[in-house]
Amino acid sequence: MIAKAIAQQTPVILLDEPTSFLDFNSRIELLLLLSRLAHEEQKTILLSSHDVQLAMQLADRLWLLSDSHQLTVGTPRQLADSGALGTMLQRDNVEFNPHDFTLRVHNVPQEPGKGPERVSEGKEY
Repeated sequence: MIAKAIAQQTPVILLDEPTSFLDFNSRIELLLLLSRLAHEEQKTILLSSHDVQLAMQLADRLWLLSDSHQLTVGTPRQLADSGALGTMLQRDNVEFNPHDFTLRVHNVPQEPGKGPERVSEGKEY
Protein backbone atom coordinates (compact mmCIF):
# COMPACT_ATOMS: atom_id res chain seq x y z
CA MET A 1 0.00 0.00 0.00
CA ILE A 2 2.84 2.40 0.77
CA ALA A 3 4.49 1.67 -2.57
CA LYS A 4 1.17 2.34 -4.32
CA ALA A 5 0.79 5.70 -2.56
CA ILE A 6 4.35 6.66 -3.52
CA ALA A 7 3.86 5.59 -7.15
CA GLN A 8 0.61 7.57 -7.40
CA GLN A 9 2.35 10.72 -6.18
CA THR A 10 -0.35 11.38 -3.60
CA PRO A 11 0.23 14.50 -1.48
CA VAL A 12 -1.26 12.84 1.62
CA ILE A 13 -0.65 9.31 2.90
CA LEU A 14 -2.88 7.94 5.68
CA LEU A 15 -1.67 4.74 7.38
CA ASP A 16 -3.24 2.66 10.14
CA GLU A 17 -0.59 0.86 12.23
CA PRO A 18 1.83 0.36 9.31
CA THR A 19 4.50 -1.17 11.55
CA SER A 20 2.31 -3.53 13.58
CA PHE A 21 3.56 -6.82 12.12
CA LEU A 22 7.15 -5.79 11.37
CA ASP A 23 10.29 -6.71 13.28
CA PHE A 24 12.15 -3.93 15.08
CA ASN A 25 14.65 -3.15 12.31
CA SER A 26 11.92 -3.07 9.67
CA ARG A 27 9.84 -0.72 11.84
CA ILE A 28 12.70 1.74 12.02
CA GLU A 29 13.41 1.49 8.28
CA LEU A 30 9.77 2.11 7.40
CA LEU A 31 9.43 5.08 9.74
CA LEU A 32 12.68 6.59 8.43
CA LEU A 33 11.41 6.14 4.86
CA LEU A 34 8.16 7.89 5.75
CA SER A 35 10.08 10.70 7.44
CA ARG A 36 12.24 11.18 4.32
CA LEU A 37 9.12 11.24 2.12
CA ALA A 38 7.53 13.88 4.34
CA HIS A 39 10.56 16.15 4.32
CA GLU A 40 12.05 15.59 0.86
CA GLU A 41 8.84 15.10 -1.14
CA GLN A 42 6.75 17.51 0.97
CA LYS A 43 4.12 14.83 1.67
CA THR A 44 1.72 14.89 4.57
CA ILE A 45 1.84 11.54 6.34
CA LEU A 46 -0.63 10.67 9.07
CA LEU A 47 -0.26 7.35 10.81
CA SER A 48 -1.62 5.66 13.88
CA SER A 49 0.78 3.78 16.10
CA HIS A 50 0.99 2.21 19.52
CA ASP A 51 4.80 2.33 19.29
CA VAL A 52 5.11 5.47 21.38
CA GLN A 53 8.89 5.33 21.81
CA LEU A 54 9.60 5.32 18.07
CA ALA A 55 6.89 7.90 17.42
CA MET A 56 8.42 10.25 20.00
CA GLN A 57 11.79 10.02 18.29
CA LEU A 58 10.73 10.16 14.63
CA ALA A 59 7.50 12.17 14.38
CA ASP A 60 7.38 15.88 13.64
CA ARG A 61 4.07 16.16 15.50
CA LEU A 62 2.10 13.80 17.70
CA TRP A 63 -1.62 13.59 18.25
CA LEU A 64 -2.34 12.06 21.64
CA LEU A 65 -5.81 10.70 22.21
CA SER A 66 -6.62 10.16 25.88
CA ASP A 67 -8.93 7.53 27.33
CA SER A 68 -11.52 10.30 27.68
CA HIS A 69 -11.16 11.07 23.93
CA GLN A 70 -9.37 14.39 24.48
CA LEU A 71 -6.94 15.24 21.66
CA THR A 72 -3.63 16.95 22.41
CA VAL A 73 -1.36 17.96 19.50
CA GLY A 74 2.23 19.16 19.48
CA THR A 75 5.83 18.32 18.75
CA PRO A 76 7.27 15.55 20.92
CA ARG A 77 9.29 18.20 22.81
CA GLN A 78 6.21 20.37 23.42
CA LEU A 79 4.20 17.40 24.65
CA ALA A 80 7.02 16.23 26.92
CA ASP A 81 7.60 19.71 28.35
CA SER A 82 3.87 20.28 28.95
CA GLY A 83 3.55 16.96 30.80
CA ALA A 84 1.04 15.55 28.29
CA LEU A 85 3.31 12.64 27.33
CA GLY A 86 4.09 11.86 30.95
CA THR A 87 0.40 11.85 31.83
CA MET A 88 -0.45 9.55 28.93
CA LEU A 89 2.40 7.14 29.70
CA GLN A 90 2.04 7.11 33.50
CA ARG A 91 1.42 3.63 34.83
CA ASP A 92 2.44 1.72 37.94
CA ASN A 93 6.11 0.76 37.64
CA VAL A 94 6.66 2.88 34.49
CA GLU A 95 8.83 5.99 34.50
CA PHE A 96 8.92 8.42 31.56
CA ASN A 97 11.98 10.63 31.14
CA PRO A 98 10.84 13.76 29.27
CA HIS A 99 14.42 14.86 28.57
CA ASP A 100 15.36 11.92 26.35
CA PHE A 101 11.91 10.38 25.64
CA THR A 102 12.73 7.06 27.31
CA LEU A 103 10.48 4.70 29.24
CA ARG A 104 11.75 2.54 32.05
CA VAL A 105 9.85 -0.32 33.64
CA HIS A 106 10.64 -0.93 37.32
CA ASN A 107 10.18 -4.00 39.52
CA VAL A 108 8.92 -6.39 36.90
CA PRO A 109 7.78 -9.39 38.95
CA GLN A 110 8.92 -12.84 37.84
CA GLU A 111 7.32 -16.07 38.88
CA PRO A 112 9.69 -18.34 40.79
CA GLY A 113 11.44 -20.65 38.35
CA LYS A 114 10.30 -18.55 35.38
CA GLY A 115 13.59 -16.71 34.81
CA PRO A 116 15.90 -17.20 31.84
CA GLU A 117 16.46 -20.82 30.95
CA ARG A 118 19.41 -22.37 29.17
CA VAL A 119 18.39 -24.58 26.32
CA SER A 120 20.58 -27.61 25.87
CA GLU A 121 21.01 -29.37 22.58
CA GLY A 122 18.57 -32.18 21.96
CA LYS A 123 16.02 -31.02 24.53
CA GLU A 124 12.46 -31.11 23.19
CA TYR A 125 9.78 -28.61 24.14
